[in-house]
This record gives sequence, C-alpha cells and structure tokens, in this order.
Amino acid sequence: MSEVEVVRAAFSGWDRPADVDPASLTEDERRAVVSQLIDSSFDAGFHPDVEYREDPDFPGAGTHRGLEEVKACFREYAEILRFDDSHVEAVVDAGDQVVAILHIAARPGASSEPVVHRWAYLCRVRDGKVAFFQAYLDPRKAFEAAGVEEPAS
Repeated sequence: MSEVEVVRAAFSGWDRPADVDPASLTEDERRAVVSQLIDSSFDAGFHPDVEYREDPDFPGAGTHRGLEEVKACFREYAEILRFDDSHVEAVVDAGDQVVAILHIAARPGASSEPVVHRWAYLCRVRDGKVAFFQAYLDPRKAFEAAGVEEPAS
C-alpha cells in the first residue's frame, strides 16, 4: 500500500457508518459510536508510537505521543465538539509526507445544527501506519509546511 493509500485508509476510519443517523441517537449512544470509531480507526491505521501535534494557532496547542494518549485527546475533542461525521476530501503526496484534507461536522456546545470545517493534516507514515500527523485549521498552511502547492478544487 502506498503512503497516500495508508493515510486515506487511516482517516477514512473516522467516517460515521452510513447506517447511523446522529439525529436519532441519544447522547450516550452518540458517545459510544464515536468512541468505537476512535478506537477502531486509530488501532487499525495509526502507529503505536504515533505523534499528534495540534495546530500551533489553536489556543493551548500541544503534542500528544503514543496511541493511547492520542486516542484520549480525540475522545476529549469528541466530547467537547460532539462530532457528527467526517469524510476525506483529498489525500496528496508531498514527497516524504502526505497531506490529508477532511471535512469534519460537529455540534459544539448546545448547537442543534452541525458546523462543518475543512481540516488538513500533514502526515508521515512508518511501518504501513500513520506515525506522525500535524493538524492545520487552514489547509493552505499544511501545503506550505509540506512544500507543495494546494491542488485546485
């Protein structure tokens, strides 16, 4: 599997199953679905020694190391942001790195309507799994960091 395919598969694991309607779930059911998605996608697609860096522009940004610490971070995001869904828009080869663009829908706070944001992740692969990923609120910054042009949409 190419590095682009590895990254696409890892982030595609975040997609909500097609047979799950978030509007029909209780809050406890939603938490259980999201927790299961986090566990299964990270266990399958991310290296045990993965390093995740939050966007440096994000208030209180930090670095998380190791699969369990990274999963705990994403569980915390899921609790605060109430994730609804995500899907991979594009995965771009950037030499020894890969840029993944995702659309992530969340319902922060008491919001009843999802807010969709286009996130970017600059990734490196080792042993057939994502071993490093850096989040970017602005996808252009991920492409700049990778030293490649953002493809035209």
